Amino acid sequence: MPRCEGRPDQACPQKRNDSSVRSTQGDLFLCPDCEEFRFPSTSPDSKRSGKGKQYTKKNKTVTVAANAKSLLEIGGEAMASSTPAAVRKSPNSDIIVDELLAYVCFYRDRCTTTYLHKVLVSFFHQAEIGEAKRKLIETFSARLNDCNLTVTRRQSTSRTVHDAEAEDILGIFDVLDNSDALGSVQFVAAALDRIPRFSPEDLNDYSIVEKQSQLEARVTDLAGTVSDSVKQQIQLDISVADLASTITGSVKQLQDQMSAFQVKMQQQLDTAMEIVQTSGQSAHPVKHKIEPDRSLNIVMFGIRENRDQTVWRSEVDKILKMITDRDIAVADAIRLGGRFVPDSVKVRPVLVKLQSAWDRRLVLASAYKLSSSTEYRRTVFIKPDQPLAVRRQSLLKRLKERAVNDGKAVTEQDGCLFVDGTRVFSVSDGFIKQHNVSTAGASAM
Repeated sequence: MPRCEGRPDQACPQKRNDSSVRSTQGDLFLCPDCEEFRFPSTSPDSKRSGKGKQYTKKNKTVTVAANAKSLLEIGGEAMASSTPAAVRKSPNSDIIVDELLAYVCFYRDRCTTTYLHKVLVSFFHQAEIGEAKRKLIETFSARLNDCNLTVTRRQSTSRTVHDAEAEDILGIFDVLDNSDALGSVQFVAAALDRIPRFSPEDLNDYSIVEKQSQLEARVTDLAGTVSDSVKQQIQLDISVADLASTITGSVKQLQDQMSAFQVKMQQQLDTAMEIVQTSGQSAHPVKHKIEPDRSLNIVMFGIRENRDQTVWRSEVDKILKMITDRDIAVADAIRLGGRFVPDSVKVRPVLVKLQSAWDRRLVLASAYKLSSSTEYRRTVFIKPDQPLAVRRQSLLKRLKERAVNDGKAVTEQDGCLFVDGTRVFSVSDGFIKQHNVSTAGASAM
């Protein structure tokens, strides 16, 4: 018959060892009373009695009831895929908070006992080791009745107390593992700073040698990389030096060519100057004609000639006032086309310089009023002062229209006007005299 495994903090009060003991949750063999104590039912009586949870503050052991175990089931299912099979516990397992026991439970199947014992003795304090052993004995007291590892250790000359208690903890874990009792308990850690951050196997001499070998290999690779970088830097410096030398040579060659070219050009210039001096010619700077300012000027045609300037100037003022209905300030007025010739039929135009550009615009805009004056109609005209090329272009256009209206054969080519095959006007030379044309034709024949 199986024996009842009892309650978390004590053995079965009735010490049952009969047919009433059966396998229950968490693979535990319990009698009905212990089963009800560990896993209370959800009947109204049990809810009113308040037996759903039991906490033992002294041992920091929490016995979770059925209504709290559902949280473990949810978390357990989420972590089942990433948790090794050796550390997976039943959702109905009890929880023991102890950093040392959690570390031992995790690494006991992953390393040798010797290295695990070294870690416990060197990292954990004597009080922590003693407290962990006490928790382990109180939790599994029913399974450790006949175990001689539960005795209290004393200081001896051969070894210290915590050294012996650390061996007892490892031995108790082996005893509980053989009886398949570890599946009912989960060891967890709350203070993560009291958990060693290395595996016990890291203390293995072979592991240290292997890591040292790996470190040496990495250092060797790093040294090779640095050496290659230094070689590449040296090659780069050599290439830069060669490039600088090449550029310096090219610049010097270009300077020599420029010097030779300057010498050659100076020789040619000296030769040309000698030729000019020998032929008696002298080089004169070309004088560019400065175009005068015409923004205030107008030209009046048809003003009667008179030796007395005040007479025809007063007539200019009279005409300007007539067409603008106000006095126009005149800066200057001069005759164009040579000197005064008495009894001459030709009437020279008058260049009038005004004092305001607005007056010039007003005069040109009002010039049409001369056509309605009986005194000056068809005799006096006012035009803007324009450059010679513009005036000749306008004249060429008028001559072309007149010849077309007369039914003559007209041709315009390269600024020249041809009427019936004869060139009569050009923008560059003005009117072409007929005898010049006849002489040029005779000489061509």
